[in-house]
Amino acid sequence: MTDKPLFILGITCFGQHDSSVALIKDGNVVVMSEEERWSRKKFDNSFPEQSIKFCLNYAGININDIDHVGFFWKPWKGILSRIYWALKGTFKSIKNIEDN
Repeated sequence: MTDKPLFILGITCFGQHDSSVALIKDGNVVVMSEEERWSRKKFDNSFPEQSIKFCLNYAGININDIDHVGFFWKPWKGILSRIYWALKGTFKSIKNIEDN
């Protein structure tokens, strides 16, 4: 039996406001990082490559030491707001067409 620690990399990106990464070792958070701290782009929601590198370096491990990756994604998050703005824009466009 090995005493190798269990590493989990948690990632959120692509439309969930800010991209970020958390590195968990044996159930405890080791380090977290938001991509905007590295890219210098406010509300950066791109893939958090620089944050991943930072977290791995901080823990002194490489990507091959990661046992699991979790990806946060809630496609329904903010759906009511998106529907509202889509409908508002549609009705406004129809009204503009009718007025012309």
